[in-house]
Amino acid sequence: FIGLKRKNEIICSGWIYYGNEWNIEEIDRKIGLNKQYLLYDFVTKKKFRNMGYYTLLLRIIQNKFQKKRLIIYALSHNNKSIRAIEKSGFKFIKKLKKY
Repeated sequence: FIGLKRKNEIICSGWIYYGNEWNIEEIDRKIGLNKQYLLYDFVTKKKFRNMGYYTLLLRIIQNKFQKKRLIIYALSHNNKSIRAIEKSGFKFIKKLKKY
């Protein structure tokens, strides 16, 4: 679990998983990770949205894991998340479909 906090309030948070395989529940599909780090289930509290906190947290994670390969995904209709992911420096590699 990783997050940004101001005073005693969590602003933005998510999870990091390390392993060989992951099931993306939203599309019921397993992906191979080959011992890579997967970032998932990030959420920003409503009153802090559209202020750049998600992008900031992703940049902090990238700096902390500089020599590691990080993987992150978002649903194709979640445009705000996709923009924040790209803005933080992640590159789009592949589109996954349920079928």
